[in-house]
Amino acid sequence: MGTNYYMRENICNSCGRYNELHIGKSSYGWAFSLRIYIDENIRTLSDWKKLWQDPKNLIFDEYDNAITVDEMISCITDRQRYRGRGGLVPMQYCDISQKGDDGDYELCAYEFC
Repeated sequence: MGTNYYMRENICNSCGRYNELHIGKSSYGWAFSLRIYIDENIRTLSDWKKLWQDPKNLIFDEYDNAITVDEMISCITDRQRYRGRGGLVPMQYCDISQKGDDGDYELCAYEFC
């Protein structure tokens, strides 16, 4: 079981419309699957963090709960052991395993659910 996260950007003050980007998915026992968008220059967690600095860009989970930037970063990077191993368990649809000072997560360059 997992939870998907989305960023709503360019929210219109008049009508409430917005563009939505899938940030990724948190599944118990797995590394966070961070969605990247090569054509939009969103290729790393740092790129996402820059977008989240804009107060017009808001984060929500799939249940429409608002998520703070700090909560989102923690969800992505503060992972425990995965499937009883000491490292990442590669996910079949992810392209890159990111292991570093900012945590362990997977980068995925195409849509998944």
